[in-house]
Amino acid sequence: MTAPDLPARFDGDADLAPRADLIGVRLRETGEMIGQCGITRQRIDQDEVVEVGYLFARAHWHRGYAVEAASACRDWAFRELPIDELYAKVRSTNVASMNVAIRLGMTVRRTFTTHYRGVDMPHLAFAVSREAWSRGRRSVPEEPAGS
Repeated sequence: MTAPDLPARFDGDADLAPRADLIGVRLRETGEMIGQCGITRQRIDQDEVVEVGYLFARAHWHRGYAVEAASACRDWAFRELPIDELYAKVRSTNVASMNVAIRLGMTVRRTFTTHYRGVDMPHLAFAVSREAWSRGRRSVPEEPAGS
């Protein structure tokens, strides 16, 4: 997945089209689909938020793929959408996903519980603000042209 793949999912709708969803992520070398990532609308308690979602096959964890894909989605969302914050919903037992959210510059904003098939599942709502994202981008040196 590349950032240019994302706008088609939103039909150019600056208000985030309801069709927004996750996009398959494939390895460049083999074409194997290893996961999915994208920008979606989600509910956290009574609030509707814009979320970067990422889901990868366990065999491909701890290789940086989720951070790379989610970073591209985060950057696209802040460049193209009129949002002040971007969220990641993470189950409270999913340490790997928590680490991805932290590497995206996110911090825990609140806890909440989802109810799925009769089971209560505690979650953490991670988020990064546009302001914090912008500050983080200024602190990273630009790559020289042509690299």
